[in-house]
Amino acid sequence: MSEKQKKYMKSEYAQNWSLMRRTIYDYNSYDKFLLTLIYKVSTIKKKNNLLEVCCGDGYPLANQLIEKGINYSGFDISKYLIDKAKKNIGKKYFKVGDAEKIKYRKNSFNIVICFHSLWYIPNYQKALREMFKIIKPKGFLLFDTLNSSNNEINKEYKKIIFESRNIGKAYRYLKNVLKIIIRKGYTKWDDVIHQK
Repeated sequence: MSEKQKKYMKSEYAQNWSLMRRTIYDYNSYDKFLLTLIYKVSTIKKKNNLLEVCCGDGYPLANQLIEKGINYSGFDISKYLIDKAKKNIGKKYFKVGDAEKIKYRKNSFNIVICFHSLWYIPNYQKALREMFKIIKPKGFLLFDTLNSSNNEINKEYKKIIFESRNIGKAYRYLKNVLKIIIRKGYTKWDDVIHQK
């Protein structure tokens, strides 16, 4: 399942991420809270060397962190999203990489962040271990995760399960065709279940 999930994230999901990020999530109060948290942590360190794991196309955090004077780097598994980030923000900040196989030296960063993404990583425990390796002593790892007690998340998970089997699959295909016709929303064709 993990290789199929990674392939889905690199291709189909990546193609829709920018659209979803700007229309469904956009720059919301949660993102503002995360930035405030990063700024608070970054004031503790004199030199702010920050890595964003699963940075997508860089929106909305990269620009703001760079403008604030933070030495920013980001990587994502999707070449498509990294190419967009390089085009919109700058080549020197981004590269393609896998959170389960982080290719930075040990003790490289004061701050490592991973937001809106941990639940997409097939082996998130391995990814967290990789993130811990590259943090400098007394550095910070900031991440968020889905909460199984959250009713919205459970509702979404049940919907994904329903739409990956039998009559639910037919319903999903019909829904995707309607989205194409009315040009609203994004389609999801693959059966990968990324939320647990």
